[in-house]
Amino acid sequence: MLTVTRYLETVLKLKVNRLKSAVDHPANRKFPGFTLARFKGEIRQLISAKSKKRMMDKVRAITRRNRGVSFDMVIAELRSFTDGWMGYFWRTHTPSVFKDVDSWICRRLRCYQWKLWKRWRTRAINMVKAGVGPYLAYGIALKGYGPWRASDSPAMKRTLTNKRLALLGYSSLHERHLSFANV
Repeated sequence: MLTVTRYLETVLKLKVNRLKSAVDHPANRKFPGFTLARFKGEIRQLISAKSKKRMMDKVRAITRRNRGVSFDMVIAELRSFTDGWMGYFWRTHTPSVFKDVDSWICRRLRCYQWKLWKRWRTRAINMVKAGVGPYLAYGIALKGYGPWRASDSPAMKRTLTNKRLALLGYSSLHERHLSFANV
């Protein structure tokens, strides 16, 4: 470490922070937002747990049910945030993380829409308009489920499918990650 520090400070004229700098195995070091792990003999770049938690907290803030903004505005904010997040983390080897987070975000959006509809009648009518059978739509709307539980119901999954969310402006993290990875 001393020779590397001396080279950086004397030849390259860079200032070295001795508290943050160290020479160690990559798996033992921290990188901004990333961790490294060995998988089947090769080192892979993963999203750190802290970064994933910060991202989920930000998505929670954007899709909070009592915000009082339109669904289009929520999707626009979410799109802006996830575009930046994907731009930073697209190189990671974690397609399952993107898939899990993506399904969680879709459920949060369904929950937000459920809350926007407010009354059971509006909920049922909108689900029937989207192609859900009236028996199922009115059954879910009249059950008195909370927004989170209702967002996972078959009726809401058929009302706001992933394709319909994509038409409204939400783009899947998992699909974007696969398209970036194949570039």
